Amino acid sequence: MSARDAIDMTDDVRPDVVLLDIHIPGGGLTAARSIVGANYGCHVAVLTIFDSDDALGAAFSVGVTGYILKGEPIDRIAESVRRVSAGEVVISQSLVVRMLERTASRSLHERLEHLALKRGGLSPREFDALILLEQGLDTAAIAAQLSVSKETIRSHLANAMHKLGVTDRDQLVNVVRRTSFSGLEEYPIFEGSTEYGSAG
Repeated sequence: MSARDAIDMTDDVRPDVVLLDIHIPGGGLTAARSIVGANYGCHVAVLTIFDSDDALGAAFSVGVTGYILKGEPIDRIAESVRRVSAGEVVISQSLVVRMLERTASRSLHERLEHLALKRGGLSPREFDALILLEQGLDTAAIAAQLSVSKETIRSHLANAMHKLGVTDRDQLVNVVRRTSFSGLEEYPIFEGSTEYGSAG
């Protein structure tokens, strides 16, 4: 089926919901835009393998109300189509989870940038190591993720501890978790203390 076929069939049948593969000839999003613009009175959902924010944004920008990943179980896909037909906005659960994970990672990275600004500057690799440390990874796992040696990770974390004025990894994670956009001083790390020590 092509985009033209999808548009013509929608015009003929007038279904409650249209499910389009993004990669049909002529473009699923092209078909979606035309169907939505023609006011056939139906809802449009796309079925795709792509889970990127850009792909999701592009789909909703043309008026679709459902974004369903092909990797979902068939019963979940069917339920998503039913919900779109009922007028709900639906995004595959696994994609929502990934979006939240990416948002949390960006938020943490922004807090670490704030840490760097307040306490002398962390390198990009120190940022990366801290993100993974805060997520619960050990030295070996962090090294594997960043494709460097365990000694390099130990060095990155030691540098971060020195710059942030803490003496062990638990305190380092505590710094990250208690940091806000409004300023470090408002969130003391240790009981009875509001200072982090020298930046070094």
